[in-house]
Amino acid sequence: MGKTTGKPTTVGNFSFVVRVDDSAGGAAGVSRSIFVFRQISFTASTAKCSGDYLNGCRTTLNYNGGASGATPKITFTLNPASPPLPQGSTITAKSGVVTIAIAAPACFFDPAVLTLTLVDQSPCTTGYQCKSTPASIAITLPGAC
Repeated sequence: MGKTTGKPTTVGNFSFVVRVDDSAGGAAGVSRSIFVFRQISFTASTAKCSGDYLNGCRTTLNYNGGASGATPKITFTLNPASPPLPQGSTITAKSGVVTIAIAAPACFFDPAVLTLTLVDQSPCTTGYQCKSTPASIAITLPGAC
């Protein structure tokens, strides 16, 4: 049993042949191809999770950042927040800025957690988890194609 391994350095479609020889002189081969997608990620240097508070209760939650390595036509989507947003809250995602306006001050909404998914034209995807508390922290999730 064997495996083909490696770390791709170039985006594109690649063909290769896997050949097996045995000790009795027999041999067999099979042609395969693989497409290597580009690595995309949220731009960590500019990514920022923040939020506004009023009397200790959350009123907004924001992600402001970009993407690197992505093919143009990038889509940001927001997975459900945990805990769920109060009824009447709005979510706006445009050009790497996601703003959540919470309908009523949400004292129960900390730490606020939201997971953004970025999809580019490839289509490669990556995720970013934003945890925002009065002392805001952020966690980056790995991407995949």
